[in-house]
Order: sequence, then C-alpha cells, then structure tokens
Amino acid sequence: MEEKDTSVIPEGPYCYVPDIEKNKNKDKDDYTYYTKTCPYWGYIKDEGVDICHCSFLNESSIPNGTSSEDYAKLKKKYGEGKDLWDKFTGDLIWDQVKECGINDNWEEEDEGIA
Repeated sequence: MEEKDTSVIPEGPYCYVPDIEKNKNKDKDDYTYYTKTCPYWGYIKDEGVDICHCSFLNESSIPNGTSSEDYAKLKKKYGEGKDLWDKFTGDLIWDQVKECGINDNWEEEDEGIA
C-alpha cells in the first residue's frame, strides 16, 4: 500500500486553513472568506449525487442539505438505515471537520477533569 503524504494536511481541526494572503489582499467589497482546502478532501459522484469524500481515509459522507430526490437515489442503491450509513462512514467530512486526526492540534482532555 502506498504511504500518503501527511505533510499536506492542514494544521487545526478542519480540512482547510484560511488563505491569509488572499484574504488580506482582497477588495474591500469582497466579503468572501478564502480558504485552502486539504488536497485529500473533495467531492465524488455516486448515482449523480455529490458526496463529500476524504481520499486520505477513503471515507465519505452525505452532505447536509442533500435534496430529498438525491437522498432517495442513495437509499435505492444502498438501502435504508444502517445499510446506508455503513456506506457513508465519514460523520463530519461533509462539514470539513477532520476525522484523520493528523495535525489537528487538539489537546486531549482528561475524562476526570470537568
């Protein structure tokens, strides 16, 4: 199995980091918040539906806001309930929240400390 380059995974808890240079140099009337996305994060098509996918983990998730029609296509292919969710195992990949744990810089809390 080919080893994947973890150095390209952004620092922090998300699959992106701010594009500081682009945000600093944008026009005053440009309210876009520019980011640099992890190269492993993106979309794949399944039954014509855009699915959020992490190629580092090879896991996918159904985006929040998927239409009823698109959701029905996925249910038809994979089944309902557990069968469907067993296929799309990336809980928060749709929201670009890291699930790989690499460079996330989260400090682990002691369970006994409130």
